Amino acid sequence: NPKLQNNMKKLLLSVCMLLGLNAYAQFGFGGQQIKPEDMHCSQKYSDLNYADDGKAFHTLDIYLPETKAEKYPAVVHIYGGAWMSNSSKVAADLGTIVTALLKAGYAVVCPNHRSIQDAKWPAQSHDIKAVIRWIRAHADQYHFDTRYIATSGFSSGGHLASFMGATSGMKTGKVGKE
Repeated sequence: NPKLQNNMKKLLLSVCMLLGLNAYAQFGFGGQQIKPEDMHCSQKYSDLNYADDGKAFHTLDIYLPETKAEKYPAVVHIYGGAWMSNSSKVAADLGTIVTALLKAGYAVVCPNHRSIQDAKWPAQSHDIKAVIRWIRAHADQYHFDTRYIATSGFSSGGHLASFMGATSGMKTGKVGKE
């Protein structure tokens, strides 16, 4: 019966979609999320403003590994959020990726950045470049090794991280007429 087959296909599709939504709720943008309480660091600095403007979307958190070192290589880890969030640094895979980076001896910097409601692209990339400049300017205070600053992220944060790598060292760029 074609009508019964069509209804079965719709039912199967609905079940698959519900399972997908359930998986998303448990795993989030960056994979399975482990509680951040399981993360261990020697020092945490919260809500440091990297643009000196008092805006929450221009703040960052710093996590230093438990293993003491004179200087730490730094990883800027950028949250995902489909460009819609300007304050999700505390959801940047703290229990997964950030924990692994800390265990490997990296200092981790998790920044906020402007959303697409706050400013048009490429403002978000300017924010992350400002974070990197801030890290260099405050290297002595937070024990960063400026010879090694990497970026990572997931979803829109992954786009920003790859864009930072692709434009590192560029003074200007051209997009269309801009």
